[in-house]
Amino acid sequence: MDVRNNESASRYELEVDRGMAVATYRLKRNVITFIHTEVPPNIRSQGIAARLIAGALTDVRARLEISHDLSVRRLLYRAPSGGA
Repeated sequence: MDVRNNESASRYELEVDRGMAVATYRLKRNVITFIHTEVPPNIRSQGIAARLIAGALTDVRARLEISHDLSVRRLLYRAPSGGA
């Protein structure tokens, strides 16, 4: 399960067997703001949102400044290597 950046939709995606989790963002210059995560109800409580955010952070840490709204704050701090 790889996290991919769907730039045309401004979101990171993680496809799993029974659905797709997404983390939407806004990108302005070199600052990415994660604004929402969504995991289908049938695959919640399995750590999928945390894996999604961890994969997204891995992609952006080296090249962008990270910001976030309250809805994703707890996921950022549970992700490996801490948060923003």
